[in-house]
Amino acid sequence: MNVPNTLTVIRLILVPIFVITMFVPMPMEWRWLPLAIIVLSGITDVADGYIARRFNQITQLGKILDPLADKLSLLALSICIAIKYSPFWVIAIVVIVKEILQILGGGYLMKKKIKIPSSRWFGKACTAVTYCCYIILLALPIFRVAPAVWILWIMVVLILVLMLLAFFSYLPMFWRLLQQNKPLEDSLQEKS
Repeated sequence: MNVPNTLTVIRLILVPIFVITMFVPMPMEWRWLPLAIIVLSGITDVADGYIARRFNQITQLGKILDPLADKLSLLALSICIAIKYSPFWVIAIVVIVKEILQILGGGYLMKKKIKIPSSRWFGKACTAVTYCCYIILLALPIFRVAPAVWILWIMVVLILVLMLLAFFSYLPMFWRLLQQNKPLEDSLQEKS
């Protein structure tokens, strides 16, 4: 197993550890632990992608494990945040539905032997904003601060709007793929 895949496995292992640290009673000195785990998970995510591309260590196993780690991390984090901050159940439900739709859509494209496109900037921007909001919420207990409900709802609306924009931005691309029944790269080359 190469370095990027090892980092991805570490990220998968961090998911249940994060969930445990969110709900096990801890002394005040340890309230930083869930936040540290998410930051470490984010660092390993960036590192595994960089190393895999920079040193040409992209593998079929990595192509499966990396998105799996991404999805499990986001699902676990969204559900844990929703349990702590009830307005975020809206986001947790949207994340669950989105992941199910992506798995079904990706499975359908694979069955039709259509190359699944990589994520685009709008999807990455949405994920970045979501994680920033989650990190803020994980940091608040360290400083013994409880967020106002209106701040929680502003975060929820911001994330929800970005998720919907990302979802609707991907739809035309997937529709085009289904109509042409060709890999995305072939479709783009024909247009240039």
